[in-house]
Amino acid sequence: MKTRQGFVSNSSSSSFIVFGKWVDDTDELDRDKLEEAGYSINDSEDGSCVGCDVDEMKDDETLLQFKTRIAKEMSGLGIKANPQDLRFIGGESYDNC
Repeated sequence: MKTRQGFVSNSSSSSFIVFGKWVDDTDELDRDKLEEAGYSINDSEDGSCVGCDVDEMKDDETLLQFKTRIAKEMSGLGIKANPQDLRFIGGESYDNC
């Protein structure tokens, strides 16, 4: 019997885990600026999840320091964010085929 080690993916979907927040008003997102800064945007019917990869947390950084840094960066990129607004968000994004 073979056991699969690692991620399973196909061309129609992929999983994501980011540290960020849900944004309801996606019209005001500067997508190019956010993506250039390393943030990902995952759209859904209810809005968009905007966040950074969890690997961006530094080895010597506490969770509070990480939340504070990301909130400051996001605010500078036009997304109103406070450290208490941010959380780990996971899900699946689908290609529009």
